[in-house]
Amino acid sequence: MCELMRNLPPLLIVGFVVALAGPFADAQTRQPARAPARPPVPVVQHVPDEGTIGVGGSFSPTATTSQFLDNGLGFAGNVEGYLSEHLSMRGQVGTASWDIVGLSYSGTLRPLFVLANAVYGWGGTDWRPYVTGGGGVYRYGFTEAGVSGSNTKSGFDFGGGTEFFFTPDATITLEGLYHRVGLVPTNRARLGFKGSFWSLTVGAKKYF
Repeated sequence: MCELMRNLPPLLIVGFVVALAGPFADAQTRQPARAPARPPVPVVQHVPDEGTIGVGGSFSPTATTSQFLDNGLGFAGNVEGYLSEHLSMRGQVGTASWDIVGLSYSGTLRPLFVLANAVYGWGGTDWRPYVTGGGGVYRYGFTEAGVSGSNTKSGFDFGGGTEFFFTPDATITLEGLYHRVGLVPTNRARLGFKGSFWSLTVGAKKYF
């Protein structure tokens, strides 16, 4: 009995240390909860809507329908106002230049056109296809053997294309158009050159 009494204090101390060590070890092994990772911020695609304005420019190889006119380059600028997400009205001013070929004299024919088009587009991703059609005025300036003049004709155009959003409010545009215009008489070609032509445009547009 005396021996037990002598060993009791050390046994109590050991038990007390073990009791304290258990919760401390548990606290060491528990890791603090990590905050959940934030989801990536989605890139909001800017889709034109009512009241949006688009301003763009383009250049294009053009192909004439006359055997006496060579092909050439064209340039155009346009302003587009959106009536809804899908429908817009576009005003366009453009020009091109073609050499007169296959005749006994040299010269050039240069259309300058002002058009009003309706445009219908769809899709809300990076690619936005569309169709378009309208009409306007085509003024053909010409030079034949050093003599200049001009002739103004009405006409219409139709076609389609697509635009690629490389930022939420700016796009690269691709478009094919057929311009239907009648014969264009000149000083020497009394019956007229065929005024119709094709254009395949590459350009850019900025939305506001």
